[in-house]
Amino acid sequence: MSFLEIMQDVLKSKSISVLEIAPPTPWRSAWRELAAIASEITTQDDPRFHGVMQALDSCADADHANDWTAFHQAALTVRRAIE
Repeated sequence: MSFLEIMQDVLKSKSISVLEIAPPTPWRSAWRELAAIASEITTQDDPRFHGVMQALDSCADADHANDWTAFHQAALTVRRAIE
């Protein structure tokens, strides 16, 4: 299952998960927004796919490094690629 498929499933999910029980955080809110934005790309044939996936990888790297500034910059790249 691809990242995009996982994110689309997260957005469609109606079940209660650990993420919904825990208090919201800026990170989780940002990831949810990115999932909503990226859900517009439904196939790897979309010309935006590779650029968006690279930016999402940068978001993940920044998240793991706890670097909000880098995450924000990569998230803006995702948004610009989709718009």
